[in-house]
Amino acid sequence: MRFKSKFVVAGMLAGMSAMLCMLLGCFGLEGEDSTDTVTITIDAIGSITAGSYKAVDGKIDANVAIETVTYAIKDSAGAAVTSKVTVSSQSVNGEKDADLTDDAEVKINTTADACNGTYTLSISVVAGSATSTQSQTFTVTGGTCGGGTGTPVTVTTLGPIGSNQASAGSSIDLDAGQVYTSLQAGTHVADLDLCYSYSGTDSADKLFTPSHAKKSGYTYAANWSNPPTTAFIKTSLTPALFDSVGTKEEVEALWTGTQITTSAVCIANDVFIVKTTANAYALVLISAQTPGATGTITIKLAK
Repeated sequence: MRFKSKFVVAGMLAGMSAMLCMLLGCFGLEGEDSTDTVTITIDAIGSITAGSYKAVDGKIDANVAIETVTYAIKDSAGAAVTSKVTVSSQSVNGEKDADLTDDAEVKINTTADACNGTYTLSISVVAGSATSTQSQTFTVTGGTCGGGTGTPVTVTTLGPIGSNQASAGSSIDLDAGQVYTSLQAGTHVADLDLCYSYSGTDSADKLFTPSHAKKSGYTYAANWSNPPTTAFIKTSLTPALFDSVGTKEEVEALWTGTQITTSAVCIANDVFIVKTTANAYALVLISAQTPGATGTITIKLAK
């Protein structure tokens, strides 16, 4: 009887063990999910006064060790920013969870001569086979966008300008501060930097380089021989920031060499920087505009 009881007890234990394993399996405890995951949360940053810094709040959550964390700042035009508005941090590699303020100590640092405007902070994390990137915008205020002393710029206002404006025309010599009619432009082609015209194709007012104006079939440029191939960039500057720029050195610093174009839609308060035929740099504000007709520009020439 004792021998039989041992077998009965053993059988009962084996049955209970099988049932327990089945139950554990039903509750998903039989193994762990092998998928690597990582999430990033960045709280609202808001506004930063130039010359100060601001801690960034948020968190990184991963189920495996964090391998790399990279940070980047871009301006409103999407160009990378590597000076005056920067990000600093401490390494959290090897951790699974990291608070951006307490652990990573992420800070956005600005200098007094930073440019005002909207920026974007992006954080990218690699943890095992998982990757994630999150972004948050913020603004910088109170900056001088260069500031300091230097060579004063020459300020000129021209207008009204437009292809239907017989008294002024569309062809602009930024170095001389002159606008020419189609008749006058024929003897100044080599000096032309920009053209301002309404584009029927795009249903918008546009700035062109002289060579682009001819290629696009504008009648006033039809007879030009070898018009200049100048170049310009549409900036993210506001009229207030345009007003704050006062030196040649500040204007030249705004030429990034990226996002260069030969044609762009322009509306009132847009700001462009142009490399002229005389190899000078001119900051151009569309200071007034009658859409589809004429415009007025204010020029700050660094020469």
